[in-house]
Amino acid sequence: MYAARTSIVLVEEIVDDEVVRSDPNRTLLPAHAVDAVVVCPRGAHPSYAQGYYDRDCAFYRNWTPISKDPELDFCTSPSPVRARAVGRGIQPRGHGVSHVFTPLGVLSRPDCFGELELTSVHAGVSVDDAVAATGWDLKIADEVSVTPAPSAEEIRLLRDEIDRVRLYLR
Repeated sequence: MYAARTSIVLVEEIVDDEVVRSDPNRTLLPAHAVDAVVVCPRGAHPSYAQGYYDRDCAFYRNWTPISKDPELDFCTSPSPVRARAVGRGIQPRGHGVSHVFTPLGVLSRPDCFGELELTSVHAGVSVDDAVAATGWDLKIADEVSVTPAPSAEEIRLLRDEIDRVRLYLR
């Protein structure tokens, strides 16, 4: 976890503070090591998420021969884009992550099968700053906007409803 400059954590859901405090040993990542949290139901599929769904063994059996593509250096699971291109009945449920919010900007997919691309940078951050801080060939949208500042209501929701104990917000 600490080897990366930035960490993005996918979660099934955001739960109340009481749930976390009821069994703190189940919290594996400390808040100070997390830069962004993305709610992505079934995001661990085809693997399992304890208490939510089991491992999809049939999916792995279908995926194993396909994953031996010589073009791939590393692959954790099939992307919707690659699954669609291969066309062998391995399409993941849903369409995966559609937006990722980072300390520098927002990555979005132009459609359900598109690649994540930088669509917005936060105030004071340039596209060049975001590219320099990224460890891969970041795709840039044709038009990159400046992320609008959150409204007073959005800030209230984040602080008072979503993350009252600052588990995710710093």
